[in-house]
Amino acid sequence: MTAPSASSPVQRAQPCDWLAVLLLLGFGFLQLYYCDLTFHGPDQIRDVDTVRQWLHRGQWPQSSTPFNGRFFLPPGFYYLLGLPLLVVDSEVSIFAAFGFFNVACIGWAWTMLRTHLGSRVALAYVALCMPIFGSVYTHSAWNPALVMGLSSLVLALWVRALHRPDTGWFALVLAMFVLLQVHPSAALLAVVMGLFAVVHPSVLRQRGTWAGIGVVLVLTAWWALWAKPWSIERVVAAPPPPSEAGWTALAGRLLSPGKWWDALAMPYHMVAGIEPALPMVAAAAAVLLGVLLVGVLLGLVRAARSSSMRWVAAAVLVWWGMAMLLLPFGAFWYLDVIQPWMALLAAYGWAGASARWARSAAAWLAVMAAVGAMALGGQWALYRQFEALGKLDLGANVSFFPRIGGPQRWAPSFSFRYLRAMQDYVESEALCQSQLRGLYWMLVRDMTNRQFDARCQVAAGGALATQYLIEPKAQAVPTAFTQGLVPVAALPGAAVYAFAPLSVRVNGREGGNVFTDERLDYMTFLPATHREGIALQISAPGPSVLRVALRCTDETVLPPPEGWSLVQASSSVPPRAEHFRYMGSNYYTLEWSLLPAWPGASITVATPPVALQCDVSAAARALP
Repeated sequence: MTAPSASSPVQRAQPCDWLAVLLLLGFGFLQLYYCDLTFHGPDQIRDVDTVRQWLHRGQWPQSSTPFNGRFFLPPGFYYLLGLPLLVVDSEVSIFAAFGFFNVACIGWAWTMLRTHLGSRVALAYVALCMPIFGSVYTHSAWNPALVMGLSSLVLALWVRALHRPDTGWFALVLAMFVLLQVHPSAALLAVVMGLFAVVHPSVLRQRGTWAGIGVVLVLTAWWALWAKPWSIERVVAAPPPPSEAGWTALAGRLLSPGKWWDALAMPYHMVAGIEPALPMVAAAAAVLLGVLLVGVLLGLVRAARSSSMRWVAAAVLVWWGMAMLLLPFGAFWYLDVIQPWMALLAAYGWAGASARWARSAAAWLAVMAAVGAMALGGQWALYRQFEALGKLDLGANVSFFPRIGGPQRWAPSFSFRYLRAMQDYVESEALCQSQLRGLYWMLVRDMTNRQFDARCQVAAGGALATQYLIEPKAQAVPTAFTQGLVPVAALPGAAVYAFAPLSVRVNGREGGNVFTDERLDYMTFLPATHREGIALQISAPGPSVLRVALRCTDETVLPPPEGWSLVQASSSVPPRAEHFRYMGSNYYTLEWSLLPAWPGASITVATPPVALQCDVSAAARALP
């Protein structure tokens, strides 16, 4: 297959082109239709708040988000994040704008690849650059959301520069400057581009190249004098995981098969690690990963015979080699910058193989249609589950390379649609924080910097005002607390139950909810400290049920319900217990069906008298 030259006349549309356009339209539809079904947690909320401080109070962002909490770059990402809010001051405007930007960048890259490398390569690129899991957050209010789109843009400009070395790099230099501010892992790609400019000095003789470099130097110098990034306080709350030092450690990082597998297979691990499991989507992710990696190998072999593609292959190899060498550990979003480059290399390999092994255009179209349909179908199925449940539990252990050892932990990721629906319901019913109960509500608070709390704190009527329990609709274990209650409202994946509460005291404190306002870092509130354990007191007129939700530190392990003491009551059925490891905390739901020793007895349910660090949300009601 001979790629068309840059000076060739306008190409007539081929079936490959129509299929690529169809895939782009399908991808664009998913990005925009499900734009509010994306992760909205502490990082996203922090960044949106930073931009609103700028737009509404004139507090200009001085630096980027803290990368690893240790170093800062110019604040280009915040200004990109603020552009949609200037049009409509709503998170949804960000989601729609970022989703459109991602699709537009891939679409423009397709036009550049079609011009310089041919329709087959361009089609395969489109089919392979839409990973199932990554596409769920490419429209979130998060810096990794822009990485794949910006990397596709830089890649397209780079391919054009490789085929037209006599043109200046003004746009390429500026695009790379923005990409570096969004995520510094792109610096490894910039190294290869710099080497190309040294080998091809004609690039450095172009005014456009130096104009771009000049703009970058002036902006960076101005920012350094203004922001003084070396004096910005670091935000790391805890040291990084211990890792070996020295030259032997560097060699171990680079030569570790487990680390390579964890990193290369990340597009599959992230889907396979979702709970509840999506076996068909995980299978699709595995097939797409296999197509990508085999294509990269084919592309490396074929690129050796192409002067331009050798540089793309070099960029991919240098990025992977240096990333694995320098990073003792990394996360799934580190790979977003290299994913479009691997997609191009794989597309180049598969296009060459198809020209040699199967010259039939129909066969090529069928294969690429299947690959694209698998990617879009997997995204659609993932969105549908996200829509139905309101959140995705992501396997935290497999989100990093090398993967984290020890017990499986989960990263609960609530969709913005669910959070908005919950907030709208609470506000429409004029509910107060003191009326809300349960682990699900507690988890939402902890995963959103308490940004979606009710505006009212304490309800009229105090502890005996009607209370509301928010529960997932699909309960793994039947619960006595909701038995006989009819949901008063439905949220995505959750139900709201109203009940008349019994008075509950936690260590003598009225109300049932015990939290602190003290922060550990920007995304974590410290749990309450109970120096003599936790004692719950209720006055029960008859058979009653007590539900307790707790968030405890990673070091705090509660005894099972059988290890709690019951005073002036007995349990009519074995107590219910659930334990979840979310992020760096232990979450518990405990439930007792209580028979008081006599009507109106003051019942106490207590842990052993040892120091505990736990937030508490307790509720009790009388059984009919």
